[in-house]
Amino acid sequence: MRSDVNSLPDSIHLDLISGYQERLRILQRDDLPRFETKFNSYLQETITNKVGDFRMFFENWSDSIKENIRHLNDSLKEIDFKNNPITYIQLVAPNKISDEVKEFRNLLNAAIPNIREVDASIDGRKNHFYNHIEPLISKLDKEEWRKKVMDVRFWFSYKAEEFYKETNAKFKTYEAMGQLSGGEKAQLTYTILGSAIAYQFGLTKDGLQTNSFRFIAIDEAFKAQDEDKARYLITLCKQLHLQLLVVTPSDNIHIVEMTFRSFILLNVKKKDIHGFMICQLSNSKKKSEIHAVMITPQEIKDKAERKYISYLQALVNDEPFSRLIIRGNKSYTKSSLPDFEKEIQLISSHSKEKKSFGYSLEFQKVKTKYLGAQDLPASIYFEVEKDFLKFLGKEKEVELFKQNLDKIINVFPELRIWVAQNPAKVIENQTEWTSILKVCKYFKENPEPEKYIRELPINVHTKFIEENQSVIKELLDILISENVNETERKFEKRFNLKYAEPQVRFKILDREISQNFFSGVDDLAVTVSQFERLHLPIKEY
Repeated sequence: MRSDVNSLPDSIHLDLISGYQERLRILQRDDLPRFETKFNSYLQETITNKVGDFRMFFENWSDSIKENIRHLNDSLKEIDFKNNPITYIQLVAPNKISDEVKEFRNLLNAAIPNIREVDASIDGRKNHFYNHIEPLISKLDKEEWRKKVMDVRFWFSYKAEEFYKETNAKFKTYEAMGQLSGGEKAQLTYTILGSAIAYQFGLTKDGLQTNSFRFIAIDEAFKAQDEDKARYLITLCKQLHLQLLVVTPSDNIHIVEMTFRSFILLNVKKKDIHGFMICQLSNSKKKSEIHAVMITPQEIKDKAERKYISYLQALVNDEPFSRLIIRGNKSYTKSSLPDFEKEIQLISSHSKEKKSFGYSLEFQKVKTKYLGAQDLPASIYFEVEKDFLKFLGKEKEVELFKQNLDKIINVFPELRIWVAQNPAKVIENQTEWTSILKVCKYFKENPEPEKYIRELPINVHTKFIEENQSVIKELLDILISENVNETERKFEKRFNLKYAEPQVRFKILDREISQNFFSGVDDLAVTVSQFERLHLPIKEY
């Protein structure tokens, strides 16, 4: 607390100076001014957040009214309002915003801070508090004005519309009860009240199978109305599967005696005392909302990584880097101002503006349902290649990719299309391309080697071709397509190499043949291909 400081006591009252000195020591010890900034900051932040909750309360209330009417209309559509022709009732609630309510809602909207704007300057939050929140608080301090604007039910006008059930065409609109007779008022009231009961307690048109309480009592149910309207009430309750207790004078017994399962006659001698019950419709169900969240830096990274292959393909095709846009694909409906503030700060903290590399953000002022006018990311993009690669941590990988790309295309220009289609395979084998190209060059010059893999005169380690068969096969299919045995899947057969064939073991029973053709050897094992090439003087019998 601050106050004006009076002058010290004059020379006549010097005995009082010790009191002033003691007060000075207390002030210096407590050091209250150091808490002032912290208190003001806390006060402004707390009130700002509470204003967001305050505004959300009215938005939820408004949504709840609309949602309740929608559910009531579902029930009303199942109720036959008239029988010839059959009609049904629907409720409508168009907006009826007075000048006072408009002012209230404008003040509420203005009180929600634009996070990015208020954080742009040191006194941004303080100025927002004094310029937008304080005027709202001052206005709400006026009780008469407050009563006019804070009951959301009066933000709407209400009427009932009657439709033909067969065609759904509108028949009639009920905007005021004054134009209706007593019976018509009762019928319309019963219908709407009955559907409200059905909705409130979860009753359906097939509701008898549900375990729910469905008992209502009506006192003086048929007073001052004709029998048709009285019977309509009974039929309505039957349609809603309600258990009905009716209190009525004996002269109306004939209306219910053919419908009710049982009734009790009471002979009351003293003066009747008519009680009444007030039914108040309330809805405890809250509208469930899907809160789409703002895109996060991790989601931006995931989407950027999905564009990485396309970027590499563009490199292969000598296409210059152009602005790379990341789509948010989200409509923001979050209702918590503190949560929104955390998310907007998070996405901004990882942007190029804060880190000097990475994605850039373009903001657009958007009027949100719960948070008022806020700056939301309208565009997320990488302006230059360096920003994109550094954000993904791919700078070294791409540099090596470019080197391998030049190496491959310089040796075999015809492989450019393959590289463009398979940049991931280029990266996957990024340390092996010198050796892979040696193998491809040998086969290009010797398309039918007729040697075993390990005896090929190529300066690579002995198991290299076997360990890298998959990528070498794809390349050789392009480079020596005329000499590829396309029907063969085995690498050696496909590319005219020797391989370990199955052997045929046979014995020569004729000594003369053994001596003349096999140097006396009579038990042999040879490969299938060699066996097929044998020409022996053998006759079939």
